Amino acid sequence: MLNFLALHIMSHTNPIIQALESMSISHKVYHHEAVFTVEEANKIESQIPAIHMKNLFLVDKSKNHHLVCIGAHSRCKIKDFARAYDLKEVSFGSSEDMLTQLHVSPGSVSVFGIMYQTTTKLYIDPAIIDQPAI
Repeated sequence: MLNFLALHIMSHTNPIIQALESMSISHKVYHHEAVFTVEEANKIESQIPAIHMKNLFLVDKSKNHHLVCIGAHSRCKIKDFARAYDLKEVSFGSSEDMLTQLHVSPGSVSVFGIMYQTTTKLYIDPAIIDQPAI
């Protein structure tokens, strides 16, 4: 069970904040610049007391979208991921698809983007699911 959520969201009127509040889920908002690599995220990691995640927005040959959420310091080889789920020709999704599917731009991908649509498949690393804060 999550005790609180640490989010990188631009506004308190954001639908994610509204959803958390409607479910009485405690949260705290941290503002920081968008990060595109783990190295960039390391600069802000000590400022946010939560498990840090990598969120990979992927697309396969059939144009199915996949959001893979793993610990920031974990490794995910796209070929191994594709083989494990019998997916063909997996690559990173386009910024246009990211905006359409998750309502975010590169550097802002989050597990919370999944709430905007129903076609992207979500994969969460079991190692992060029981953490007290994400």
